[in-house]
Amino acid sequence: MELLKEIYELELGISELGATSSRHGGRFWFIRAAVGIVYNETYQIAMISDEDGRVELPVGAYEPGIDPIVGIHQAIVMAAATEEDEQYLTNLKLSEQQELGLVIEYLDEVESMRFAYGYTVRARSDMARMKTRDSGTPEHVVWLSPSEAIATMKRREPGSYEEKFVRARDMALIGHLLHLR
Repeated sequence: MELLKEIYELELGISELGATSSRHGGRFWFIRAAVGIVYNETYQIAMISDEDGRVELPVGAYEPGIDPIVGIHQAIVMAAATEEDEQYLTNLKLSEQQELGLVIEYLDEVESMRFAYGYTVRARSDMARMKTRDSGTPEHVVWLSPSEAIATMKRREPGSYEEKFVRARDMALIGHLLHLR
């Protein structure tokens, strides 16, 4: 998979640690995740929104021998607004999976490197008719154009250390998708 971006604390204004910084320590954790840009027939993408209006791409586990789309699908199902939507999404078939690229995040504060494997996935056309929860409730699915998703991420300041990396990762993946169009 093509390397799209490496994200360092220096870039996010967290510390002076960048690409040329030495890293050391007793343990450094390696985390792998599948990140999905799930799109519908109008090229809106599914974003998971929290009660504060922050949005992020659906993320699932990335494990050898397991289809990465399974984890992405589970993330969307968990954000279903109603039991009816949950049942529908559980039975949903995603198609036309394609590799988008890899983003590596260097989370030095927690001695971790996260490898985010990005995929584009086509959703059946009726997936966009899924109800969404009202804002103010825990996670829910929203459908946004890629440009709207980036604008929403820019408007909402990340609330934590990890959210800064999530936003940078998602903006890099969506930005790459826009560049390909």
